[in-house]
Amino acid sequence: MDTEKIIRLGQELQEMMPFRKGIHTPAQYDDAIVLMDSLVDDAEKNDLFIDYLFPIIERYEATAPEFKEMNDWIEEMDAGQSVLGY
Repeated sequence: MDTEKIIRLGQELQEMMPFRKGIHTPAQYDDAIVLMDSLVDDAEKNDLFIDYLFPIIERYEATAPEFKEMNDWIEEMDAGQSVLGY
C-alpha cells in the first residue's frame, strides 16, 4: 500500500471540495449534486467517494430551508406512503 500517495490524494481532495465539512449554500449543494451525478455514472468504480459524499448531501437536504416544505410533507405521511410517494 502506498500510504504517502493515499495521504497526498486525500489532501488534494480536501483542497478541492469546499463542502467536505458540510454543504452550507445552495451553490455548494448544486456542485455536490453535479459531482454525485458524475460519480454514479460509474458507481462501482466510485463507490468509496459516493459513500463519502452521500451523507453530506443527505444532511443538507434534511436541514436546508429550500427543502423544508418537502421534508414536512414526507414527515406527515406514514412510512409506507412516504417511500412510495418519494
